[in-house]
Amino acid sequence: MAVTASEISRVLEEMAELAARQEAARDLAALRRARLGQVRKAIKKTTRRLESLTEDLSKAARYRDYARYGELLKAHLSGIAKGQEQATVVDYFEPSLPQLVLPLDPAKDAHGNMEDYFKKYRKHLAAEREIRPRIDAAERALITLRSELEALEHGEWHPPVHGTVSVTATRGPSKPSAAVMPKIRRAPFRRFISLDGLPIFVGRNARENEQLTFGFARSHDLWFHARAVPGSHVVLRIDKGVTPPRESLRDAGTLALLYSDLKKSGKGDVIYARRSDVRKVKGKSQGTVTVTQDKTLFVDLDQARLRRLKESQAVPDEKTMPAR
Repeated sequence: MAVTASEISRVLEEMAELAARQEAARDLAALRRARLGQVRKAIKKTTRRLESLTEDLSKAARYRDYARYGELLKAHLSGIAKGQEQATVVDYFEPSLPQLVLPLDPAKDAHGNMEDYFKKYRKHLAAEREIRPRIDAAERALITLRSELEALEHGEWHPPVHGTVSVTATRGPSKPSAAVMPKIRRAPFRRFISLDGLPIFVGRNARENEQLTFGFARSHDLWFHARAVPGSHVVLRIDKGVTPPRESLRDAGTLALLYSDLKKSGKGDVIYARRSDVRKVKGKSQGTVTVTQDKTLFVDLDQARLRRLKESQAVPDEKTMPAR
């Protein structure tokens, strides 16, 4: 039985897709190993920072009652002379009116000692105002990092869309530094797999949009774009003469909406057409096109669909990209 050119082409594409998935799995394993080391380091660093901040706040907490002591000295200024090392005052803030012995700096007069108490109380307020939010931020960062560590240790971690991850050890109000994952070879386009197993490609910028639409896509592939707003070109790869599956259309339309200025609204119209019906616009910037024979698909960003598409995302090597 003779093998047709179409069948050979399909087998070659399936082999290329398998190679791409194997390469993506190796890249993912390398990313996970690198990320695991970064997260463990960030946890140690953030823990040390949290301990230091907590200690600073504890020291400042000793001055919590110093505003009250200052007020008590204020009420007894006439009875305190310079050179005294302590003063006994009645604590009128307590119903039982107990007596308190307050230490004094003998080098200062009564007014100077009173101001010292108020100054130390202001240190307590400043610590609560400045250190407490940094402690809260460090605690939140630890929760996030430990959750990520658990996912990494159980093999459930996946890199974000752009393939890089930042680890920040909380430092306070200064701008944190970001530790970036080791670079991997950057293949052209984002790549996803539809529910029906069809490849979907997404341009990341104007140059890639141009390359994807007019250099990579075949004339019978389907082209998608959010209607009337800036966004990525999206190509759904299908066999010639095949009716595109409904779920694959919605997957490609969802990605076109996600990577467009309609993302914030969470819904909108996406147009799609055969690649052969998409034309460049002369004299315009890269990625500017006109489309004929297009159809409209209304899309909303369904979270379950987005999760599935994200999980399907691969980072193939350029050598293993399917041939045109």
